[in-house]
Amino acid sequence: DRLRATAETFGFNENFKFADVIVYNSKFPTSMQSDADLVWAGVGQGTVLVTPLHMAMIAASVANGGVMMKPYLIRQVTSSSGAVVETGEAETYRRVMAPEVAGTIAAYMREAVTSGTATKAAISGYTVCGKTGSAEISNDKTVQTNAWYAGFVYDDSHPYAISVVIEEAGAGGSQAAPIAAKALAKALE
Repeated sequence: DRLRATAETFGFNENFKFADVIVYNSKFPTSMQSDADLVWAGVGQGTVLVTPLHMAMIAASVANGGVMMKPYLIRQVTSSSGAVVETGEAETYRRVMAPEVAGTIAAYMREAVTSGTATKAAISGYTVCGKTGSAEISNDKTVQTNAWYAGFVYDDSHPYAISVVIEEAGAGGSQAAPIAAKALAKALE
């Protein structure tokens, strides 16, 4: 119950309703049949489902001191004469964790990039924090896992978070992390 409640604090089992973006529901099991189900759910396996956008929101909340923001698509609309017609505004969704907890998780994510499974997400001159993953999609191992990476650039002037999933690609560290590094480097450019 406590693990499910924590997952729901982060937006699992919730209908996100954002003006600019449709985010399909991420699901966390509401009941467990065994201790094994609990363990698998705890590491994001079993019947846990999450979208890449939701994982980017979670990663961004770590970078943002535990505050999850609402996603939006348009930063600014400018007319042909150069006048700003509309501006997308950053808006808080909710606090999902204490700032101290976010700081601890960010430190662990930083360690994953400096010397763990996410080293291929590193970008020279920037502090990158991230977590790799490999999501099993078959019970008999005949299909490769989906490769995952979720992370962020820890820099107030470049507040970028990212989530990458590559279907049936294997390990997140070798497949998704390098793509995240390229995308983040382009955003920093």
